[in-house]
Amino acid sequence: GQHIAYFPAAKHPAGSSLKCTYIEIPQVEHTHAVLLSKPFWMWGAEMGVNEHGLVIGNEAIFSKIPANKKPALLGMDMLRAAGLRHRVHPVPIDETPFPGEDGASLVSRLSQAKADAAGVFYPDQMILGADTIVVESGSILGKPAHEGAARQMLTLLSGKKHQVMTGYHVRYMNSGKIHRFSRVVKTEVEVKTLSEFEIDAYVRSQEWRGKAGGYAIQGKFSCFVRSVFGNYENVVGLPMCLLLEDLGKEGLLPKEFPSWSVG
Repeated sequence: GQHIAYFPAAKHPAGSSLKCTYIEIPQVEHTHAVLLSKPFWMWGAEMGVNEHGLVIGNEAIFSKIPANKKPALLGMDMLRAAGLRHRVHPVPIDETPFPGEDGASLVSRLSQAKADAAGVFYPDQMILGADTIVVESGSILGKPAHEGAARQMLTLLSGKKHQVMTGYHVRYMNSGKIHRFSRVVKTEVEVKTLSEFEIDAYVRSQEWRGKAGGYAIQGKFSCFVRSVFGNYENVVGLPMCLLLEDLGKEGLLPKEFPSWSVG
């Protein structure tokens, strides 16, 4: 069964530990308020939102990979911990491309700019900045500002293949110095030929708001996608598999993190 649970923001003594479903991990000094949908029998959660606007959920998949019987953090444990320990901090970044700037260079520059801008407020914290765009025939499509722009983007994408590019940039402190790593991921998406009725209906759905290229592949627009070549989560907005691989290579994942999750 599921139940909705609210946990207020809290401060914790230095050196304390946190008991998860099967193991204990070090506790942080401050945790944020969260609202969770969680199974009754475990510490973790399937979806939730915290007081700073971070919304996160997990998805179960079938796998042929044998289960790891060693006690470790569950995916739902990590989801809840992310809500308790992380926050979203919007930063005012001008996302206008420079003259002659290509898509990969743009998302690389903007993701670093976002991370560095947030770093002013949280100089000692690990910060992730990310930016996603759509590129069709060399044209960079960001987030449409109004319905007319959304309609124009959907018409441009209709019956064609286009690229989705996400750049992410992570900065963190180690021994008093700023360290950083970044990556740009590209995925090809093929959209079926859209009728005027389909474009009108999608624009009326308002799902396009705040979405690069004017669509959300994980939503209603999935009915219009013929094929995806590359990382699907990259199109959603953040290629988690690759990000986790990079975090693991930098030694930034806890030792309790399941080994199969980092490649």
